Amino acid sequence: IAILAQPLIEKELEKKGEDFRRTVIVCPNNAKKAWKQGLIGESGQRYLKDKQEVMVINGEKKDEEFFKRLENAKWILLNKEQLNTGVNGNEEIFAQTLSGLGIDYLIFDEAHNFKSQRNVTTKGRLTQSGAARLLAKDAKYLTLLSGTPIPDQLDDYGVPFHLLNPSV
Repeated sequence: IAILAQPLIEKELEKKGEDFRRTVIVCPNNAKKAWKQGLIGESGQRYLKDKQEVMVINGEKKDEEFFKRLENAKWILLNKEQLNTGVNGNEEIFAQTLSGLGIDYLIFDEAHNFKSQRNVTTKGRLTQSGAARLLAKDAKYLTLLSGTPIPDQLDDYGVPFHLLNPSV
């Protein structure tokens, strides 16, 4: 259902005189195949009328060709573990690279997995939750998906609340 919002968001941005750049989907690694199928599968399998061009990130080398493809991708699909991985040995992490490209629509599948309220690890690296917050604050539109009930502990609502309300 989150995919169906993309054409509406694209039209809304057009009304504002803005170009739609890209949708980023962050999901568990084992869900990538289903998301990809929903975007490029046969007509009875996909969510939208037309097949979409999707760049699926699988841990390949991030060379110049990779970044050209990434920059031109309208749909980017990656797993959450890739958000805080380094980019070719420099200090930047992949979430920063994505954020720098501009994200119009961001979808977090299984968003309940972002639990840590800390931004950095004890080694000074950005946590996955911190990387998710970085992406969310720069995205124009955000959808959080989860089929898992959240326990009734106030701390469990902290990260989803912050993703939806980054200024708080």
